[in-house]
Amino acid sequence: MSFEAKGRSIPAMELKHIWARVGDKEVFQDLSLASSARHIGLIGRNGAGKSSLLRLLQGLISPQKGSIDIERPVGLVFQSADHQILFPTVLEELTFGLTERGVPPDAAKEQAIAVADRHNAGHLVELATHELSAGQRTLVCILAVLLDQPRTLLLDESFANLDLVAARQMTGLIQSLEARVIFSTHQLHLLEGFDEVIWLDQGAVRLQGKPREVIDAYQRWAHTLGPGDTVNRTSGN
Repeated sequence: MSFEAKGRSIPAMELKHIWARVGDKEVFQDLSLASSARHIGLIGRNGAGKSSLLRLLQGLISPQKGSIDIERPVGLVFQSADHQILFPTVLEELTFGLTERGVPPDAAKEQAIAVADRHNAGHLVELATHELSAGQRTLVCILAVLLDQPRTLLLDESFANLDLVAARQMTGLIQSLEARVIFSTHQLHLLEGFDEVIWLDQGAVRLQGKPREVIDAYQRWAHTLGPGDTVNRTSGN
């Protein structure tokens, strides 16, 4: 249920005083942030806590302290399609989640084909997953998540292995969705059309605001770093 349906005048995503560990490392220490933006970019150096934040929002990491409000259901697309695709054919990949939730096989197939057609991917449905290009594999991962009808879509550097054209095509696709999008990426140019960017640094919000403002500040800061400053100091991306 959305916050609007609840009649609550709070942001669509709000984290209050989050403390969380990944393994033996305390990744977040009293993290608080809130946003009502529809398309949110998440940037920061490796180890800043970006992946950990997405996993926290998805529920894969449980906070030790604090509270999280986010529009659910939440869907997560990982960086590597190879870590997400499980089945030998696209149709099996797309229908698996539906059949697991009790949707009859014929109805699951109809829903999968309808979603693929809606995103100009109907020609992929009968293909084997090993035949797909990197961009097509990423698209299949996104479609599989969309079949769960998420209100919030999380992408963890999901376009890192794509060429410029494919990455821009996938970015256009996610920006066309009704779901709220939170996109972690080092490809800063892909965030130009987003509503907001959040810069994470060592598990804390360094800056949050309009994309150009935050990206410019991040790039200026990055240019001040020497070789010894590039070593990761925290766990989790």
